[in-house]
Amino acid sequence: NHVHLILSGQIEEDSFQLCHTNAVDAYPSRDIREVPELANDMEEADMRIIPHIKWHLQKYTDCKEVMVESNDTDVVVLLLFYFEMFNTFGMQRLWIHYGKGAKAGYIPLHEVYDKLGQKFCRSLLKAHIGSGCDYLSK
Repeated sequence: NHVHLILSGQIEEDSFQLCHTNAVDAYPSRDIREVPELANDMEEADMRIIPHIKWHLQKYTDCKEVMVESNDTDVVVLLLFYFEMFNTFGMQRLWIHYGKGAKAGYIPLHEVYDKLGQKFCRSLLKAHIGSGCDYLSK
């Protein structure tokens, strides 16, 4: 099982969707319902994605793979920062899908995390904030 998170853009009919809106869990049947546990006052989708992934991994314990669709470096840094927490809930693979059409691609963040290590990935957030990232430096 897997979850596919989209921060913006079209919803593909054949994929399982979570994080479609702030506090909504959307399924392939397009049966959309409120999820009170996900209601929060975070304005940025960059930050909202973290509790959505955590909620999903806790609720669906057989979920081993997460794919996030985003072109934002803030999202990559946040996902690497929280990777260890997601891993404690059973997630084994974390992917980021970026770009469109011929320029689309996938980055296996689980492999990036393994190569960089926990300490570096935790420090990366501080460095990113200091560099003037678009959301995290606010």
